[in-house]
Amino acid sequence: MSADLVQLVTDLAQRARAASLALATVPTAAKDAALRKLADLIDASHPALHAANARDHAGAGRIFNALFVEVHGVGGQRRQL
Repeated sequence: MSADLVQLVTDLAQRARAASLALATVPTAAKDAALRKLADLIDASHPALHAANARDHAGAGRIFNALFVEVHGVGGQRRQL
């Protein structure tokens, strides 16, 4: 595992621990309200997420097709590399 990855995971763990200590003092009703608001925001973002996902899939398909043609040539005829 790279040192950068170890540092990233360590930093995230430390931030999560600090957040858990801060949230431990927040009243349950406030945490519940925040979670409901986050759920609403996630639900509202579904159309944008689906559109972005569709664009990603289309782009990946074009890349795959270009690589296939590069390796196999037009019509699936194998080319010498």
